Amino acid sequence: MDEEVRVCTTNYLYDQIKLIKPKLIITLGRHSMHLFFPQIRSISQVHGKAYKKAGQVYMVMYHPAASLYQASLKKVLIEDFKKVPEILKQIEG
Repeated sequence: MDEEVRVCTTNYLYDQIKLIKPKLIITLGRHSMHLFFPQIRSISQVHGKAYKKAGQVYMVMYHPAASLYQASLKKVLIEDFKKVPEILKQIEG
């Protein structure tokens, strides 16, 4: 899996981000969070928050599948998704 992530990020993902220039990247789950923010150890402390790094805005969220295993996360996910329009509004100024 580590090899797949390395190949896809260095050969594809970062090039796509440069090309598309998204206003917001939402990381779904701890694996994608760690890809962009390896220093963050606990998604439970940062979910639903937006961060700016190298001119790009990111939002950290639990992966939706997590709510299948932990029902209490469904409400958390819904609340985090509700924040997206406001974050986009702030980005657009």
